[in-house]
Amino acid sequence: MRKALDPRMQFDCQAVGDVELNLNCRDEIIPILKALQHIYGQPKLRNSILEAVARDVNPGTSRRHGRKGMYYW
Repeated sequence: MRKALDPRMQFDCQAVGDVELNLNCRDEIIPILKALQHIYGQPKLRNSILEAVARDVNPGTSRRHGRKGMYYW
C-alpha cells in the first residue's frame, strides 16, 4: 500500500527540520534540500504536493498496491 509519508518518528533519525545544512557550501544540492525542508515543515503545502505526486505515480492504478515502506515522500 502506498502512503504519502510515515508520520512516526524513527529513533535512529533526526527530524527533517532539525538537520543542519551547510549553507556556505557551493554544492548544488543544498538549495534543493533546504526547499524540501521548507515543504516538509508546511503540512498543507506538503499534503498538496504529495497528492499531486500520487496522481502522477498512480494515474490508472490503485494506491493499495505497492511495497511497504514505499512512501511518496
